[in-house]
Parts: sequence; structure tokens; C-alpha cells
Amino acid sequence: MKKIANFELSEHQLQKEMRRAERAHRRRFMITNTILALFVLIFMAVLAAVLWFPLFRVTGNTGLTQLEPGQVVLAYRTDQLQEGELAAFYHDDKLRIQRVIASAGDMIDLNDSGAIMVDNESFMDVNTKNLVLNGSAVTYPYQVPDGYYFVLDDHSAMHDAGALEAEFISAEQIAGKVLFRVWPISRLEYLG
Repeated sequence: MKKIANFELSEHQLQKEMRRAERAHRRRFMITNTILALFVLIFMAVLAAVLWFPLFRVTGNTGLTQLEPGQVVLAYRTDQLQEGELAAFYHDDKLRIQRVIASAGDMIDLNDSGAIMVDNESFMDVNTKNLVLNGSAVTYPYQVPDGYYFVLDDHSAMHDAGALEAEFISAEQIAGKVLFRVWPISRLEYLG
């Protein structure tokens, strides 16, 4: 059996040792709380990204003048969109981003010069004679059905098209409203 040396501490040495032990305890407490706070913050950021602010990577040609492949956008999860906003939506199991041209109840028409008219106001001059919706030719004027949005890409306005492809998307297809381009950081921009 090992014998422990018996020694006495002066009152000053005892107080000094107690202060050292208290500082060590406070340091451990502060480090533990900081790590816990960081975990909570990371959890909240991931939760916000999943529930309210998803990030989407742009792949392929979006047809939008502001977005290029490889960029990342931040969206706000909603199924309520306004004309002119960028909608991120699912179509054929792929995420697509296009501009909302009209919403439920709006009348879509083509004028003689090929411009898209929404409720008798020129919205986009696309110089087309035939607007094809969801792969089918339709008769104009055409009313956007309840619960749907009419979307189109920006490049449609930049070329002369014999038939222009556009789509109706339902509220269930919408992944969110695109707010910001967040990557690359040098091209950070509000898009919403």
C-alpha cells in the first residue's frame, strides 16, 4: 500500500488553489456552452434551409438571363407567386427555374406582332405566331386555370420562334420563389 504524504497548505495557498480550480471550472463550462450553442445554431440553420429557405444548384440551361449552370440560388418555400418572380418547380422529376408570366384567372393572348398579352397588356415581345402550352397547341385567348401559374423562360424573348414552349405549373409543383443568387459569392445578387 502506497503512503500519501501528509502536508499542510497555508491559507493563502489554499485560496490560490481554489481560485485556480474555479477558473478551470468556468473555462470548461464556457467551452461546453459554446460548443452546445454552435450545435444548436447549425441545427437551426439546417432546419431553416430544409423547411423555409432551400438552396438549389443551377444545372443545365435555365433559359434565364440571370442564371448560369453551377450557380446556387436561395429560395423561399411558398406556393404563392406573383407575375415576374422566378419560380423553382419540379417538372418530370427535375428542378426547373422559370419566370412567372401569369397566375390563375389571367387571360393569355398573342397579338398580331407575336407579343404575349396578359389581361390585354403586353407582357413580353417574343415575336412568335404559336404558343405551345405543356406540349399542346391551345386556342387563344386562354385563361390560366385555378391553382396554376403560366411560366416561361427569359430566352424566349430573345429569338424568333415558330412555336414557343411554355408551361402551366400547379401550386403542388412549386419548390419555392427564388430570392438570391448566393454562389459564386462574387455574383451575389437579389433576384426576388
